[in-house]
Amino acid sequence: MIAALIITALFMNGEAFGLQRYLSDEETGLFSEVDLNDDWSTEGATKITLTGDGAEIEGTGAYVQNGDVIIYAGGYYVLEGALDNGSLIINETSKTKGRVWILLNGVSIYCEDSAALDVEEATKVILTLAEDTENVLESGSEYSEDAVNANIRGALFSRDDLTINGNGSLEVTAACRHGIVCNDDLRVTGGNITVTAAEDGIHVNESARFADMTLTISAGDDGITVSDDENHGELLVDSGTIRILSAREGMESEKVTVNGGTIEVNFTDDGINAGGEEPELVINGGVITLISEDGRDVDGLDSNNSIEINGGTILISVNAENMNNAIDFGSETGGSCSINGGTVIAAGSGGMAEEMSSDSAQTSLMYRFENTYTAGETIRLADLSGNVILEAEIPCSFNSLILSDPTLLAEGSYQLSVGEDSFEITMDSVATSLGTAAGGMGGGFGHGGFGRGGFGRPGEFMGGPGGRMNGPGEMQEETGMSAADMKTALMISGASFAVLLFGILIMAKAKNRKNIA
Repeated sequence: MIAALIITALFMNGEAFGLQRYLSDEETGLFSEVDLNDDWSTEGATKITLTGDGAEIEGTGAYVQNGDVIIYAGGYYVLEGALDNGSLIINETSKTKGRVWILLNGVSIYCEDSAALDVEEATKVILTLAEDTENVLESGSEYSEDAVNANIRGALFSRDDLTINGNGSLEVTAACRHGIVCNDDLRVTGGNITVTAAEDGIHVNESARFADMTLTISAGDDGITVSDDENHGELLVDSGTIRILSAREGMESEKVTVNGGTIEVNFTDDGINAGGEEPELVINGGVITLISEDGRDVDGLDSNNSIEINGGTILISVNAENMNNAIDFGSETGGSCSINGGTVIAAGSGGMAEEMSSDSAQTSLMYRFENTYTAGETIRLADLSGNVILEAEIPCSFNSLILSDPTLLAEGSYQLSVGEDSFEITMDSVATSLGTAAGGMGGGFGHGGFGRGGFGRPGEFMGGPGGRMNGPGEMQEETGMSAADMKTALMISGASFAVLLFGILIMAKAKNRKNIA
């Protein structure tokens, strides 16, 4: 009877005794209970107050050594204060192993020659950002020989599963290598997180899933990359906001899925890329804005196999120079791009543009223009009664458009306007392709933003001037030419065409074999 009363008291008042409710780490959906729980009790937790060159510790499971703070046991920890040049290291022993819950309650950690937070061994680490707090993790510009030999590669580095949640902020700065690195599974389910990195903003080996957070990245290389040694990986965005202000590749993995949220990417190679052995790129919802103002051989949406668009609003602008594709897929290996729902406005170069799949459930129009339009032009698609279906200001130069909307009919007639130019459109299939590609490279650079028709202007990609330029496809003034000159010109043109064709084939082959690791 007494034992029963004690058990009942512990069950009803466990947190008052320092006990925590058991949470499952099993992912019955996209996230586990552990990933989503940011309101765990601090009763009974070990308190660590960072003091500049060390720490004061109240409780068990942690100690200070050579300027570093080491957590060696699973359990609950609350961190406050600043560490001027050292690391917070989680390195559980076999006898004290378990999940490590860490509440960052206003923490600043700087380490000159290694990771500011280093997870060496743990079942799983949960970083909870305390509400209304600012937390900073920063690493220096050169790692020590020990850090390099240990293959530490980020300011926030984890060899095991890592979850970040909460309602506070976290700033991660890596003057060397990557910002956040996770060798296993990364889950981000909250917080306002800013990452600035010399190389990748976030680098994950196995899988990365994001929801209900605000994530801002400035990267010298890739924004978010998920890939193991064999180029396998999974990247999923369920909700929240991701802004990649600068990166080579915006987001890349073997399998990429976007269910919702807001994604804005400014890139110089690919906006969102699916590569590896069995690439999949699926968009089910969300608002996606991909912009490359001055990239070369870039793709907005890119898959080495197929792309499936089932919903959402997708706005892509890549400049018309250098054979830049708004949407690129592996058609040469049997891949396709199917649009089954959502709204798509994709502007770029018509040189290598491909029409959407004929088995799409939703109608699309691809139009190639004879001329190249400068950045800032407004495109508008309306029915013959003047009802506007799609409208947007295009940030970069373009001579090709891909448009799709649920209201677009496979046998409808429409008016397409670009600036002061107007084109009559008669749809003839689910995937209609019309127009003629521009005669060569052209177009001006500029700054713009998708800003009309209710789409809104991305916060970091602001607008600029409009206007149309004459494209290289327009006729030049006629000049006289002898038969010999004509023969020579034809020989040179033939040789030039062969070289160009060979170059295109080499680029396509290299694109398909690109290693995303």
